Amino acid sequence: MTQKTPLRWAAFWLALTGILLLLLLFMNYHRQMAMPADMQDLGFVAIREPSVIEPFSLVDQGGEPAGRDLLLQDWSLVFFGFTYCPDACPTTLSILNQVVTELGDDAPQAILVSADPARDTPQRMKSYVKAFNPAFIGLTGDLEVLTELGYQMRVSFWKTDENEDYMIEHSANIALIDPKGTFVGYFTIPHRSENMVKVLQRVKQLPRSQ
Repeated sequence: MTQKTPLRWAAFWLALTGILLLLLLFMNYHRQMAMPADMQDLGFVAIREPSVIEPFSLVDQGGEPAGRDLLLQDWSLVFFGFTYCPDACPTTLSILNQVVTELGDDAPQAILVSADPARDTPQRMKSYVKAFNPAFIGLTGDLEVLTELGYQMRVSFWKTDENEDYMIEHSANIALIDPKGTFVGYFTIPHRSENMVKVLQRVKQLPRSQ
């Protein structure tokens, strides 16, 4: 029986290590792909390549400066809407209140970003969001900054006309941002609080890029 030379042993272990690494990558890949596909039935679309939210400068409902650091405090649910919205926005904020109430201490922070900064002053945003939940956050500011932030979260909005009583058309997605400030996915309509709770309880288990 011939003995393996040190070179052959090195080649053998290198090949074995490579096979094990490929196997781990294969299993991890399918784990990442299977989980989002499963959660999509619950109304959540996971981003294949999550993107870091770029720095921005807005103000919160208290008139204080607010930027990307706000997204680094916790998981965040971000919805774009406006205080004059007659139906979709109050409905969505009511659902978000159900979600954070159900999750309790494990709840993400809920943020309403104005799609109508001309009318949504910090004072108006404050009274509006607090009517749904005292912990809710409202952001407003420069239209260009808001538009760019919406683009990063796959949200768009626009005026229906130039009349004094104009309305705003806007995407109804609710973006999910992780504590690193990364856009990882979004909830599509129709929003159901029970489904959102299930997703939020599981989404933290997804592999995250470092």
